[in-house]
Amino acid sequence: MTDWFAQVGGVSSALAGTDMAMPGDGDIPLLGLAYWAYDLSTSVLNGTVPLERLNDMVTRIVATWYQLGQDQNYPPPNFSANTAAATGLCYPGALFSPTCETNEYVDVQADHATVARETAREGITLLKNVNHTLPLSTSASLKILGSDAQNNPDGINACTDRSCNRGVLGMGWGSGELQRSEILLTILIYLRNGKLSLSGCTHRRH
Repeated sequence: MTDWFAQVGGVSSALAGTDMAMPGDGDIPLLGLAYWAYDLSTSVLNGTVPLERLNDMVTRIVATWYQLGQDQNYPPPNFSANTAAATGLCYPGALFSPTCETNEYVDVQADHATVARETAREGITLLKNVNHTLPLSTSASLKILGSDAQNNPDGINACTDRSCNRGVLGMGWGSGELQRSEILLTILIYLRNGKLSLSGCTHRRH
């Protein structure tokens, strides 16, 4: 399966092993153009893409459907990647679409925060502790420089798909992003726990 709009050829991508193109449009979305669609049928009919390869593509896609149990009361999507509103267009890419519930705002965090902190803690490796720099003294001067010195001043969810470099990057850009409830910077954790005071640190963003 391709990344969003990552398909760059029709016959070539089919022969190279691509089974599914996402979202299915060509270079320009919503114009009804695609590298496959009718052209894939034509390619099979004229022999440039073997029928066996088409059958292989379909088999892989359908097998995954059954492997994940999507034929047995599989829950429908409860959120939309197109809008954060509770209701909106059911099919935003269509010329005409009814309105339906688009987001149920299901809380799926569970104990993810605890797991994330444990993972981060276990991944920290101290290579050298020259002159016993650590642990830091609560009276020491601490300078935090760079984009990670603060959260996005416009809000941690200010940019569409978080596609900006203002403040700390919680994760990469793109449609796989999420609505964050909080971002805890290391400096803020120290301040909250009383390990540092504002008088003892300089907070600067470049």
